[in-house]
Amino acid sequence: MGPRFPDMIEPYSNKLSKLANEICASLSYPLRNGVYSAMPGSCLESRAEYKMLRLIGADAIGMSTVPETIVAKQVGFETKGLSILTDEC
Repeated sequence: MGPRFPDMIEPYSNKLSKLANEICASLSYPLRNGVYSAMPGSCLESRAEYKMLRLIGADAIGMSTVPETIVAKQVGFETKGLSILTDEC
């Protein structure tokens, strides 16, 4: 399937990120770029965890996007992560 420990320096394609930004701008659709942090779940984080993740630079928190991105990178896919935020903590 690919290397056991894929290089994760650039997990998302800069080319696809630029394309997504251009498409959203042309449609006047708001798109924000940020740092996505993964937590194992399956429950919401505590206030202390939110504070800790914010302090280390996280803009959004989720349970699934990161593991899928690692596998996509491992098998050589060019990827762009998009997330819809549903819990504004």
